[in-house]
Amino acid sequence: MIHSRLWSLPITPGSIVVPHTHSREDEVTYVIEGEIGVKIGDQVVTAPSGSYVFKPRNVPHTFWNPGTRDARTLETIAPPDFASYFEELSKILSEPCSSAKRKESELDEKYGLTNHPEWLPELVREYKLKNPLS
Repeated sequence: MIHSRLWSLPITPGSIVVPHTHSREDEVTYVIEGEIGVKIGDQVVTAPSGSYVFKPRNVPHTFWNPGTRDARTLETIAPPDFASYFEELSKILSEPCSSAKRKESELDEKYGLTNHPEWLPELVREYKLKNPLS
């Protein structure tokens, strides 16, 4: 039996999630309100309110809010062990910057997460987004 974790995620206009790949988890996004853009592998889609988006493990993906109002999604990640990543990350982000980057990289490795910042320049430019790494 596969279990999953579920949580709501607000996405402000112009924001983008750092592109990444999960090596152990599948992710499903349900768009509660607003609209999001999504890139999964080489495919780019727009997901309006009421849409589901499946992001399989081992496939790079990201999502963003191209609109002018907040979007809200319901995120499901299975299996659920990845939810602890966010708890650990919040502790790291509250630390001084000098040690946070190294610890964040170690955390990504622990959870089998690979970031793809090379996707950001094109997506930020094309959809007029704020670069989360700037």
